Amino acid sequence: MKKGNICRSCLSPQLIEIVNLRSVNNFTISSDGKLIRKPLEVHRCRNCGLIQKKSTKEKQLDLFKDFCSYEITDGQEQVKNHCGKMIPRSKIICEFIEPYITQKGKILDIGTNDGSFLKNFKKNKNQWELYAQDLHNNSEKDLKQIISLDNFFLGDISNVTGKYDLISLIHVFSHVSDINNFLTALKNLMEEKGQALFQVPYISNSISDFVIGDSINHFSKKSIENILEKYFRFIYIEEYISGELTILASDDIKYKKYNRKEKEFDADLFLTMIDLLKNQKEKVVIFGTSPHCIFCANILGENLECFLDDDKSRIGKKIFSRNIVESKNFHENIKVFLPFFDKNTVDKIKLKHSHIKFIDVFQG
Repeated sequence: MKKGNICRSCLSPQLIEIVNLRSVNNFTISSDGKLIRKPLEVHRCRNCGLIQKKSTKEKQLDLFKDFCSYEITDGQEQVKNHCGKMIPRSKIICEFIEPYITQKGKILDIGTNDGSFLKNFKKNKNQWELYAQDLHNNSEKDLKQIISLDNFFLGDISNVTGKYDLISLIHVFSHVSDINNFLTALKNLMEEKGQALFQVPYISNSISDFVIGDSINHFSKKSIENILEKYFRFIYIEEYISGELTILASDDIKYKKYNRKEKEFDADLFLTMIDLLKNQKEKVVIFGTSPHCIFCANILGENLECFLDDDKSRIGKKIFSRNIVESKNFHENIKVFLPFFDKNTVDKIKLKHSHIKFIDVFQG
């Protein structure tokens, strides 16, 4: 059995292909919005349920060597709709973990990038010692405003020393190719009563994450529980941010019970989107400017008219020489595609912008 046909989590040879777009295009999109010349192929493990793309540690390192924050956001952290307000992701996560965190301790932020999570963490936990790790130092200028660079570990997790009360991995675990060795190294860095904090996209509500070429693990509650229970006695999973899972794991803290029920995953919706886009014969507008929207725009090719967005910080900029227009100011008689897989989200956007002629994967 070839190594590439073995599940990277449970090592079972029972991988089945659920998406293959090799005949449609030869690219995916990176987390920072760049094209990756590799066709989209997605597999699912029959044994443990992990949805995954084939990759290696070397390939992942190569993809992240020139990583920079998504250009269209000017390096600003992504905001999420939480309780009716648009709030930076890290601020919401800090709110979630507050009841489980002491007033003093040592935190290590794995894959820190520009230190956005540590920046919000230290606002309410100013007695904690802050440490960070990343594969690159492309954001050193921003990071040194938050922590001492003496507390920064450059390179692989194996370069990190010390023991920590909290280790955070904010949208990092999805990119890890060697899951078992990584978690073993992580556990060795934790204090006896330490905790690990994972933030990952929730595949049942974020099928669009498929198009992110460097995101190679796509988690459900069950699949990430299957992985972590081999390394931690206690696990707590919550969809605290819509479309994402926030997970705390420890050998010491017995968390409250959580809701294991989850929305059924449907890969057919993704394939429906692909068919809808490639069969368009007229100009189409894309609603949104995320990497997923860029993927959709590339499939449209010359049939892409422009982008719409509600985020004022993006209005007036361009992607592929196409304008980003504020949704409320768009009054053209051109179809606007909603590249979302959550029916409630689609319905809310349609209600908010009733003047726009939308198309989506739920029609037909």
